[in-house]
Amino acid sequence: MPDFLNIEEVLYFHQNIKISLEEAWEIELQTTEQSKSNLWKKHRQIRLTSSAFHSIAHRMADFDVLAANIYRNHEKDLSKLPAVSFGSRHESVIRNFIRSQNECYILRKVGVVTDPRIPFLCASPDGLLFNKENVQLVEIKCCYNPENVELNQLAKRPNFCLHNVDGIWKLKTTHAYFYQIQGQLAISNLTEC
Repeated sequence: MPDFLNIEEVLYFHQNIKISLEEAWEIELQTTEQSKSNLWKKHRQIRLTSSAFHSIAHRMADFDVLAANIYRNHEKDLSKLPAVSFGSRHESVIRNFIRSQNECYILRKVGVVTDPRIPFLCASPDGLLFNKENVQLVEIKCCYNPENVELNQLAKRPNFCLHNVDGIWKLKTTHAYFYQIQGQLAISNLTEC
């Protein structure tokens, strides 16, 4: 914990953010419905989420503005945005596809993941894919493409998340999704997505 916090901030940290391993497990289990859960919203609101890591890592000035934006984004209902609505409607299709391609695995929904060693950070991956030998994090991204543009054409857009490397589609390491997933892996103590 930083040594530059005032007493009110220290108390807030100890009363609201600091958690035990058992509490972390309980929070995760109680929040698997994600955005439909008020508890999910509460725990994400008091922590930095992995979805903000790209913005944080690339910010060079105006950190107070960034902090205010991150806080405000937790309060916004994004479900009405076309891209978010599209993703929500298609997530179950992707889950079913993942299950069909990984019949020896179990796909489990995941809630808010926190690591008691860094309790001010959290992540909300879309799932865990596991069997007796392996555990992989699952993050589902449904690309909103109302123009129905071919993937090769989408990839030419500078802000698109994927690029083709020797015939293999890969997530760009400069994209916000990459930072989000790296944060999810670190907070979840996993190495594969």
